[in-house]
Amino acid sequence: MDVLRQQSDRLQPIEIKSGQTLNRDFFANMQKWMDLVGDIAIDPTLIYGGQESQMRLGIQVHAWHDPTWQEATP
Repeated sequence: MDVLRQQSDRLQPIEIKSGQTLNRDFFANMQKWMDLVGDIAIDPTLIYGGQESQMRLGIQVHAWHDPTWQEATP
């Protein structure tokens, strides 16, 4: 996990990857962390070097150049 953003009594995990192609490894640490903390985790976000923003495996994925990723995080 690169960033944990506190929102009241909950935490938003943010992972940052430089790779341009999404792969399952990008999600592994965040998924393990979310399994450990349960309901404390909110709005998991992955920012990567690719071109497309999308939802994958319950994690919001944003291209690094997409300005909406900052709006999507509370």
